[in-house]
Amino acid sequence: MTGDEMIANLSRRLEDVPTLATSGTLTIGVEYVIDKFETSDAFTNVGAASNATGVEFTATGTTPTTWTNGSQLSSGVEYNSNIKLEAINNAQLRLAKLLPDKELTELEILKSALSVTTGKVTFATLEAATTADVILNDRIQLVRIGSSGAFATMIDISDVPVVTNNSYLTGLAASPYSWVHSQSIYILPSATTTIDVYYLRQPVDISDSVACELATSLHETVLDLAESALWPQKDEKGRADLAESRALSYVKLLRGEE
Repeated sequence: MTGDEMIANLSRRLEDVPTLATSGTLTIGVEYVIDKFETSDAFTNVGAASNATGVEFTATGTTPTTWTNGSQLSSGVEYNSNIKLEAINNAQLRLAKLLPDKELTELEILKSALSVTTGKVTFATLEAATTADVILNDRIQLVRIGSSGAFATMIDISDVPVVTNNSYLTGLAASPYSWVHSQSIYILPSATTTIDVYYLRQPVDISDSVACELATSLHETVLDLAESALWPQKDEKGRADLAESRALSYVKLLRGEE
């Protein structure tokens, strides 16, 4: 679903469906949001601080200077589109952090030929390489030595002393070790010059035209979490808890906990 579709679905769930208009007149005193601004329309004469998507204003007049190019205004809602979209994006990120790697293949990414400095590559270096792809919850999946093509054995930081203090286990180019600590990926042997890293990135923010990147089967769960975040603002804790429960039950199922 695109952002527009998810906002519409969330609006129905929250019983907060807006009145939409792309032309006509306004009602003085009513709160409006410019959901989609189209060039050459003008609303500053009726209370808008500027002519741009996302601007909220209370109408001070009835007739905008120009409203013939298709700009969409919404009214009659408790949560405007920006609030709903923010809740949806927060929910998408929260869900991604809760799910196991096997459910997030859409977020898998490879960064190649990363220069190793004193036995490590920082997350900042990794994220900035080629495209800015922020790591999801330190989810480094695989590390490959650039020179040998060998994949490193991923170990926990608690096992590092065992490896470094045992001459039989010390990493070699053909049998390297890697671990994650303090926003960096460490590699043995430390003389390694380049590595390739496979990891999970954070999902791209949803917008009116950008769809949710997670699998289609997860879109309703994203909406469950978004719904659970907004119901409390209407003093509807019970409905928030119900939406949260639906989402977390499905997460547990996907994680093999039910």
